[in-house]
Amino acid sequence: MDIKRVTIVLPHFYDTPIGGYKVHLQYANALAKEGIRVTVLHPATSGPHPSVIELLIVARARVRQLIGRPLIPWFSSDTEVRHKLITRLIGSRLPRQM
Repeated sequence: MDIKRVTIVLPHFYDTPIGGYKVHLQYANALAKEGIRVTVLHPATSGPHPSVIELLIVARARVRQLIGRPLIPWFSSDTEVRHKLITRLIGSRLPRQM
């Protein structure tokens, strides 16, 4: 049996509630409940290089993850949904599909 995988790429990382992002995270939860492996990518910047403020936000989020807190504190993700915080969206950061 083939394991189905889905990657949801958000345009920017926000750690505060945003309606459109909530919809994507709800989709991720629903897909995970169907047995699909879901990865949600959160790029720190949509530009070529993150700003100092964006880097500080990323650092705060990574510290939060290190102490066992969720990357997205305002949404309860299914335990099977993987969230990856990346500096910027480039091809080498995308998960490989097999």
